[in-house]
Amino acid sequence: MTIEQAIYSYLSEEAGITDIVGTRIYPIFLPQDTDYPALTYIRISGPEHHDIDVSYPRFQISCWAKSYAEAKGLADEVKAAFQRFKGVMGGAQGVEVIQGVFMNDLDLYDNETQVYHIPVDIKLIHRK
Repeated sequence: MTIEQAIYSYLSEEAGITDIVGTRIYPIFLPQDTDYPALTYIRISGPEHHDIDVSYPRFQISCWAKSYAEAKGLADEVKAAFQRFKGVMGGAQGVEVIQGVFMNDLDLYDNETQVYHIPVDIKLIHRK
């Protein structure tokens, strides 16, 4: 299982997240005419350790919603889900995560689509 597959599986099983977005969790970009709120995830860096089998990629989990309060609540759930996560992510055949780390977030608004966007940056230190 790839770390991206593990992230999708983990997000899809987190009740605090699925209570808000249902199944609207997408890699890289939102589908056209999607309903809100929704999540997207994308790898934004992918460094690996050269001596040991450990990777520490950074991901952006983007929270999209029609209201600021809903986007902020979703971002809080994402941060809580990943901050200090340790264990196997993605089920029994998943990826062994040594440490999840919240890095940063940012409040954005798109005037054209009238959608709030809060990208949440996380780092997942995991075994290859």
